[in-house]
Amino acid sequence: MNVSYYLQLLIGGISNGAMYAVIGVGWALIFSILKFSNFAHGGTMVCAAYLGMLATRVVGANLWLILIFAALCGGIINIFVELISFHRLRQSSKQVLLFFVSSITMGMLLQNLIALRFSGIFYSYPNFFKQRFVTVGSVSFDMSNFMMLVVSTVVIGILVLVLQKTRLGIAIRALSMDARTTSLMGINVNLVVMVTFFAAGALAGVAGVFVGIRTILSPQIGGLYTVKGFMVCVIGGLGSLNGALFAALLLGLVETAFSVILGTSLAPVGTFFFMLILLFLHPQGLAGTFAAEKA
Repeated sequence: MNVSYYLQLLIGGISNGAMYAVIGVGWALIFSILKFSNFAHGGTMVCAAYLGMLATRVVGANLWLILIFAALCGGIINIFVELISFHRLRQSSKQVLLFFVSSITMGMLLQNLIALRFSGIFYSYPNFFKQRFVTVGSVSFDMSNFMMLVVSTVVIGILVLVLQKTRLGIAIRALSMDARTTSLMGINVNLVVMVTFFAAGALAGVAGVFVGIRTILSPQIGGLYTVKGFMVCVIGGLGSLNGALFAALLLGLVETAFSVILGTSLAPVGTFFFMLILLFLHPQGLAGTFAAEKA
């Protein structure tokens, strides 16, 4: 094995991590303001992925239009998720278990709706790239991996700028610290929550497109990436965006390494045990933050 082989593995691992980062950051964003894990996130992603696939039949293989459309669909779906599953609970209940049950139920509903409409037939995205594999020197890499890395970097960068430089971002960060104080300062908490859910759903939509490009679409991918998003969020430190980014990249690299060492079928087992060891060593997550009410 030469250097170019390992470089290709590194690029592939980082690209996987970038996709997990888009999913995990959306998950962590909701957790940071509402202090519960939204297990319907994978359902939003799979719905946006299928809607993006349907849109290719209208606009063709235009990656940028499909990404924008899927992001908008994911954001709108997530707003309905909040209104249906969490809005009344936020007003009347503080029991985390109710949020957990509601999110799980909504996630199953979204996936089953897709299964009712599309199950039994395999779907895939068209080829968005004239040349799928590009060779630079002795290194050959998949264009979908490269574009996934670029798009993930851009959308997460935009999110960071919004959170750091805008009044809306300040409101979101204030809400993550203390919802009651934020409302007393005259900020419309419900509106901020809606915007946050829209942003998380848009990220899920972007991730759904790239999942569809790299794999065959099936309703079950929602459950798979729900687990991975939760892993990223927990390993990074619940509610920490920086921790989610680092954990996502680590997960992508570890998965790639175990795919080579153990084979594709056993790689998830190795990854799972690696994450267990990491949690044993850092029970508060890589970001080192933890609060008793978070779950």
